[in-house]
Amino acid sequence: MASRKIIKKLLQFAVFVLLIVMALPTSAFLLLQDDDIQNRVVSKVMQFVSDKLGTRFTVGSVDMAYLYRIRLNNVYLEDLDGDTLIFSKSITAGIRYIDPLRKSVSIGSINFDEAILNLVTDDEKGLNLNYFIDKLRGDGQKKGGAWTVDFHNLRLEESRFTLKNTNFAPIEYGMNYTDLAAYNINADIRRFKPSRDSLSFYIRSLNFKEQSGLTIENLTSRFSQSKTFLSFRKVRIKTPDSEIRGDDITLKFKSFSAFKSGTFTDSVRLRVDLEKSLISLVDLGYFSKVFRNYDQQLTFSGVVSGPVNNIRAKDISIAFGKSSIFKGTLQFEGLPDIRQTFILADIEQLRTTAGDINAFELLQRRGIRMPEQLVKLGNINYTGNFTGFINDFVAYGQFNTGLGIISTDLLFRPDTSNQLSFEGRMNVHDFDLGTLTDASGKIGNISLSATIDGATVQGKSINASLKGVIKQLDLMQYQYTNISLSGDLNNKTFNGSVNVKDPNIDLEFLGKVDFSDSIPAFDFTTNITDANLYALNISKKDPDFRASFYLIAKVY
Repeated sequence: MASRKIIKKLLQFAVFVLLIVMALPTSAFLLLQDDDIQNRVVSKVMQFVSDKLGTRFTVGSVDMAYLYRIRLNNVYLEDLDGDTLIFSKSITAGIRYIDPLRKSVSIGSINFDEAILNLVTDDEKGLNLNYFIDKLRGDGQKKGGAWTVDFHNLRLEESRFTLKNTNFAPIEYGMNYTDLAAYNINADIRRFKPSRDSLSFYIRSLNFKEQSGLTIENLTSRFSQSKTFLSFRKVRIKTPDSEIRGDDITLKFKSFSAFKSGTFTDSVRLRVDLEKSLISLVDLGYFSKVFRNYDQQLTFSGVVSGPVNNIRAKDISIAFGKSSIFKGTLQFEGLPDIRQTFILADIEQLRTTAGDINAFELLQRRGIRMPEQLVKLGNINYTGNFTGFINDFVAYGQFNTGLGIISTDLLFRPDTSNQLSFEGRMNVHDFDLGTLTDASGKIGNISLSATIDGATVQGKSINASLKGVIKQLDLMQYQYTNISLSGDLNNKTFNGSVNVKDPNIDLEFLGKVDFSDSIPAFDFTTNITDANLYALNISKKDPDFRASFYLIAKVY
């Protein structure tokens, strides 16, 4: 009987305590609905925060929803220089719990509506936000009556962000790393974890527009940051024209002063590890003006590392056009000025066509255009090296084409008049010269080793000086051997000297041969000391028909 009374008393006490616990937040909620009490509480909070941070902090009004949801309207925080650091039309927080015993508050999510975040970095003071982050982190030790506050999720709607260096310099076009500004920001950020020396969170979704014109339709990533790096892991980026997937995009630097004008390209080290991604040259143009206004796409995968002015790329795979692909390693020294950039390329595979090259605007505007007759080469496969500047480079390697094999050690010099000059050595093996020159009924394959010095203008004409040895030439269904030549090639016209030491002909030739019309034109002198005309398929009447003569000929 006594025990029942004790239990009853305990239950009554428990109910009493529960009612008090419930009544306290309820009472507080009801009291805070009073405008006068609300204004006093807000004023006290503003004064407390302002005193603790040593700067101005204001809140327009507070709305509370029973029990653990609060909304602050027109929130404003100044930085230490008296400029706007943070403003938000409204901030809504969902409180998970308030623990008076441990003096801690846990906030599930914070929503910012039409927020503005203005970050400023100074060569001496550093980032203006660091002071406030340090205040929030504290010194890692609770003191006296100090409370701790943590939150997990962050959402932004129609917000703006700026990051400006005090020594910023305006630029004509593209991304200005000393004056970044993003607007129309909508973001869903999870697992927000600040610590004393770093910050990390998961970007579930993010879209915005940057003042340069770059538009990000969606971005997801695992982000981490410290005073010496910014890192995006498992990145997915979608723009109107690009879809980028990567394991890692990281920027490393000694301090945020590396982002000031004139220092970014050599002070910030990049590491970009991308999976197969679709990239628009329009989007690349915002980061490097060499790609400006090129409305074309390519697919890219590989690892890029180093500062912008000395950047290396390995395990690269680039596909463009209808069937073109590049695989190899690249190094660029001197960016962002492409004309002052030294390029080293180790090409494991380059497969392309003249059509793809001529359709690639980036090469067109640099004066690199394949002559129309080279379309007949079909698929071109190249392995070798590319060394030099965009307007002065050496290509050493081997071309396997639909017409035959060409090995080169050539120096190329494109210029602004759409002329591409070249000089060096080339070796040709079993190449279908007749198909290339539209003379397949008379000319067949050729193998030669020669030096060449010439130019092609707008890809429509070719002029070159040749000197070398033709090891094999199929002409009029006969295969000539041991031919030395020296002269000029102008499209389908040859003007120079030829000496033949073939088993069926001994010939010295000086003059011009023009295959540009349906009927060839000739203007030459030749000395033939011995020629088997039957074997050469010049006359099939008599197998013993041989000739020796000195001839001056003009046929138009």
